[in-house]
Amino acid sequence: MNNIKQFVENTSQLEIKQVGGDHYTKKKLQPWEVRLKWALDPWASDALRYISRFSDKGGVQDVEKAIHCLEFLRDNYEEIIKKYYSKDIREEKT
Repeated sequence: MNNIKQFVENTSQLEIKQVGGDHYTKKKLQPWEVRLKWALDPWASDALRYISRFSDKGGVQDVEKAIHCLEFLRDNYEEIIKKYYSKDIREEKT
């Protein structure tokens, strides 16, 4: 975990490389920085990614993708909360 933490804290490394386009490197915060710091589940994380890039890449389609992820999160809320956000799981992640 220390390697990931060090990588995230070194924003100059994050700004150096993006494969395909520049829709993330233009941002002050990278979606993966927020994912790690907030320990997001995959669906909230994907919604964040789509929202962060919609104005620079996918437009309305990225907004629709984010909504789709959030609908899945809403429809499976209890299971996702238990799997990704229970107290025991959170303590293991830190």
